[in-house]
Amino acid sequence: MEQLRPNKPRALIAIAFIWISLAVELVNFYYDYCKYTLLQRVDRGELSITDVQAYEQDQQAYLFIHLLVLILSAVTFIQWFRRAYYNLHKTGISLSYSEGWAAGAWFVPILSLFRPYQIMKELYEGTETMLYVRNNDHIRQTSNRYINTWWTLWILVGVIGQFTPRYAAVTDSIDGLLICGLLDLLNSSLAIILCPLTVKVIYDYSKLETMLSRATGNNLTEINSSLN
Repeated sequence: MEQLRPNKPRALIAIAFIWISLAVELVNFYYDYCKYTLLQRVDRGELSITDVQAYEQDQQAYLFIHLLVLILSAVTFIQWFRRAYYNLHKTGISLSYSEGWAAGAWFVPILSLFRPYQIMKELYEGTETMLYVRNNDHIRQTSNRYINTWWTLWILVGVIGQFTPRYAAVTDSIDGLLICGLLDLLNSSLAIILCPLTVKVIYDYSKLETMLSRATGNNLTEINSSLN
C-alpha cells in the first residue's frame, strides 16, 4: 500500500475557517434582519427605497468580507476533502470515482448537486469497510446518517443564495423585495446551522482516518491523533 498523506493540517484549517464563517453568518443574519425591517418601513410609507439602497451601500465592505470568508472556507474544505479521498484510494479499496473528482465535482453544473455527496458517503462507508477488513472485530465508530441533512442544507443554501439576488434584480415591487428579505433571513439561518454540521462531518471522518492509519500501520497515527 502506498504511503498516506497527512490530512490533519488541512482538517484543522478547514475547521477554523468554518468557525470564522459561522461568526460572519451571525453578522450576516443581523444585516439581513436590519434590511428587512427597513423594507417593512418602506412598505408602511415611513421610508423610501433609496434609504434601503443607502444602507446596502454602507455595508459594502462587510459584504466583501462575507464573500471572501465563504470562498476561503470552500477552498480549505475542498482541499481537505480531496486529500481524504486520495488517502482512501491509496489503501487499495475499489472506489467509484477518481481522486480528482473530489475537487472537480464541486465546479461542474448539475453534477455538483450530487457527486460530492456520493463521494462523502463513500469516504465513510469505504473507510469503515477497510477497518473491518483489517480487523473483523471492528465495530462501526460513526454514523453517517446526518450526511443527508448536511447535504440538504448545503443544496438549500446554494439554491436560495443563487435565486434571491436574481429575483431581487428583476422585481420592481416592495412585496417582491420583502419576499427576497425573508429568503435572505431563511438562507442566513440555514447557513448558521450548516457551519457546525460541516465541522462535525470533518471531525468525525478525521477520527475514522486516524483509525485507518493505525490499522494500516501508516504514519498518520500520530499526525492525526489530536483530532480524537
